Amino acid sequence: MKRVKNTIFSAVSVFIAIAYIYFSESISEAVIKSINICLTVIIPSIYGFMIISSVIMKSGMLAVLSRPFRIVSEYIFRLPCELFSVFLISTAAGYPVGIKMIYTLLDEDKIDKKTADYMSCFCFAGGPAFILGLCRDKRIAMIIFASITISNIITALIMRFGRKNAVLHKECKSPKTIFNASVITESVESSAKSMLLICAMITGFSVFSAIADNSGITEYISEFISFVFHTDFSISRSITESVIEISHISEFDSNNYSLIPLITALLAFGGLCVTVQVISVSGGRLNIGKFLFSRLISSVSAGMICRFILSKTDICISAANISKPILYNHEYSVLPSVFLIIMTIILLNELNSVKNHNLS
Repeated sequence: MKRVKNTIFSAVSVFIAIAYIYFSESISEAVIKSINICLTVIIPSIYGFMIISSVIMKSGMLAVLSRPFRIVSEYIFRLPCELFSVFLISTAAGYPVGIKMIYTLLDEDKIDKKTADYMSCFCFAGGPAFILGLCRDKRIAMIIFASITISNIITALIMRFGRKNAVLHKECKSPKTIFNASVITESVESSAKSMLLICAMITGFSVFSAIADNSGITEYISEFISFVFHTDFSISRSITESVIEISHISEFDSNNYSLIPLITALLAFGGLCVTVQVISVSGGRLNIGKFLFSRLISSVSAGMICRFILSKTDICISAANISKPILYNHEYSVLPSVFLIIMTIILLNELNSVKNHNLS
């Protein structure tokens, strides 16, 4: 079995190497595009939330924010109320902030691996900023966001069966709230490392996506989906590209009202690129099988909920309602992100200098 795996791995590696040379121009364009996305979209929209979430955890505010939701947390999610704010922040911030928070708690020995795997099933969603960037009609955006949020709650209810209530370690139940310069600098440092890892994964994944597209793999998969589900090829191709990289969701026909639930379902799933990001953020400890199963549940339920809500509303969806997602808006300048990176480097260097001075 090991020899077979090595053979397959070697064959795939050779194929990728040859494809990289053959499709070098397309791959270069894809890499440049992904870097631009990181600078104009990912860093501005996620980095701040990562720092805030890290500050909340390191300062001990996690328990304080969760107290008003104690009944919901303990009886619906079967979680200590101290952990419910992770769900709230992940819903507001978008992927992969929630996963980062969960595995930070695991690293700090505040939760066990089973609890981390369970929370990873529903602390995952596209944030409202991304969804609002997708839809010009804010009512549609709110319906999509509400559908995904409700679907995550349903996923939590399904995935909780057969498990006992999670328990925090005793030393974490009554944390002292601490807020000082050290908390901020440490939060910036950990968030910067995670941000670098996410951007590296996005850039690396763009290479494989470009190879799949140029080699015809994407087209073959699209034809298979079209044949099995009797859908139009253009829709099947948009589905395939969106599953690979969620930003391709803009390729759907914006005139087709019936596609809104499908778009919602795909946003709930998140795409393979985002999945790779959360795997990297978790340090490779994510239970991939359980996570993907939960995403399937959330995706199906989100689409059904969206369809139900739309059937009960009088919202008219036309070509003007759905726009290109913010990921493809190149009007944004990269300078703010560049300056942000420079300031982060300066702050981290200052932090290291202080640490070295204290050690000496």
